Amino acid sequence: MALFMSPASVVVLVCAGFPWLMFLISARVYDNCLRLLPEAEYYVLKLIWIITNIYTYCDRRVRVFAMNICDLISKKSNKNVLLIKDGNAHTKIAFDRLDEIEHSDYDMVLLEFKTDDSAIVNYKTHVIRTSLVEEVSDIFDLSSASFIGILIKVKDGDEVIKTETVNFGNKNYSVSGNVIFDRIFIKYLLAEGCDFTMNLNHRYEVSFFDNKITQHIIEEPEYVQLIKDGFNIIRPNISTKGGEDFNNKCDEITKNEATPAVGNIMYSYFGGETNWVDLLKPKNQ
Repeated sequence: MALFMSPASVVVLVCAGFPWLMFLISARVYDNCLRLLPEAEYYVLKLIWIITNIYTYCDRRVRVFAMNICDLISKKSNKNVLLIKDGNAHTKIAFDRLDEIEHSDYDMVLLEFKTDDSAIVNYKTHVIRTSLVEEVSDIFDLSSASFIGILIKVKDGDEVIKTETVNFGNKNYSVSGNVIFDRIFIKYLLAEGCDFTMNLNHRYEVSFFDNKITQHIIEEPEYVQLIKDGFNIIRPNISTKGGEDFNNKCDEITKNEATPAVGNIMYSYFGGETNWVDLLKPKNQ
């Protein structure tokens, strides 16, 4: 019975064996040249170096070409919509297939927009939050707000049962109009990144630092609403003496109610002119 070898198997064997073949040929040529012409050692080594670099260059180009072909074949979308319920994403669908969504039971909708835009060098994916699928749009404005040192405390009564430091990683939630750090968002963060599920008796407290290294602490039902030039801390059902809703901008809240932090010493020393979040970001490659 004749042994059958597919063309793909031949290609794989050739690609896998080519480096070893080149090594054996180079070693044999090197030995013979040194034996017949010892002074040619420099030129032989130079030739081997050139061949090695040519192979490395070709190998990288072939890999990039193969990855591009795979991307074209798989047709992966850079815009995906997630439906979140009880902290979990139960539906993920491409942005251009929104009309196929049949589920109507969800707490929030997230549009993950992968981009190569260098406007924010730390992030690969912009995340736009909406309440309804019908409101999803890939047109958005980035917010200047930044959040570092995010700490979430989950309480059952007065007892702290869970403390987690959260890092958004390569996801950018700083999009104008986004609502973050409300109960729905906290449940999603804890379920996705910390494998923790909040129940009805749990309450949360979030502390974080803003662009000016000023600390803010919010408790349920408070949350943060992002705007183009910063953010607002929203405190539902809390009224001032005049009976008006308390909904001040970030700089007003910082002035009146922000918790002092060690970072504020640095901020005061430099006259508030240094944006430490920008300094901590890696430089463009």
